[in-house]
Amino acid sequence: MIPWWNMDPGARPRFVLVYQDRRIPLPDGELVIGRGLGCHIRLNAEQVSRQHLKLLVRGGKLIAENLSQTTGTLLNGVKLQGGRSLGHGDSIQLGPRVLKIEVEDVPGAPAKIAVPDDEDVSGEEEITRTDLADRLSGSVMMPASIDFHNCPKCRAKIAFTDGQCSQCGFAWSPQHPSAVTSRITLRDIAKDPPPVPSSIPVVYASEELTIDAVVSKLGFDGAFVPSELLDPVGTTCELTLLPDGIFAMSLTGTVKSVKNLPDAAGPAGMFVTFADVPPTARAWIERWLNAKK
Repeated sequence: MIPWWNMDPGARPRFVLVYQDRRIPLPDGELVIGRGLGCHIRLNAEQVSRQHLKLLVRGGKLIAENLSQTTGTLLNGVKLQGGRSLGHGDSIQLGPRVLKIEVEDVPGAPAKIAVPDDEDVSGEEEITRTDLADRLSGSVMMPASIDFHNCPKCRAKIAFTDGQCSQCGFAWSPQHPSAVTSRITLRDIAKDPPPVPSSIPVVYASEELTIDAVVSKLGFDGAFVPSELLDPVGTTCELTLLPDGIFAMSLTGTVKSVKNLPDAAGPAGMFVTFADVPPTARAWIERWLNAKK
């Protein structure tokens, strides 16, 4: 048997995930879709589980597996159970979000691969997160690696998998990646309108603080991070943007100025200037700014 990494790429179909007007090629390996910060592709809807769906691309096959224990996943309108093969035109619904599968036209490759339902792929070669990272090196399509955030009430360090502070009881809002998914069923879900790009969830991280925030003032040079927890001017930090429907994007920066108190113009917070903006992040920011006009 020829290992998949030695196969002729032209002999296998290339799968593309389509969300609204975005097309995301799926590389070989395992990708997780959900609302959690560590997901490869994130969806900003509170009905989407923190880890909602797993996609496995291997040897010309695309397998989908539901991970959500609350809202579940629909494949072409039918509840997804076990592992199912996907092909061109298939529709996947995660909460209110709908994704489409396209198979690019590759000579000699079938549009849909016949794979038995619930196929056991555990005996095949294991693909680790490190392997996937190597394959995606040079791409921004990597999950963010932030382990904790600070409670805005008591400053305690709380694991990003915990939606409530164990020290003071503060609970994060349903929109945050750490929040527990709403206990609703698929039939209770009404489709949301297309996301209005007026703001973008972010995670601000420095040596002392990690903060969830929603940014509405963002440009190529920096952003204003609304927060009652503040770092001093000159602090080196990382700002992770969490767009809807694609991967998280991390930008390094420095706290340029601090607004200590809220006023009529807006909340307290920090002005962060970016040290460098990768081309993909720059293209997304440009598109976001144009959409706000």
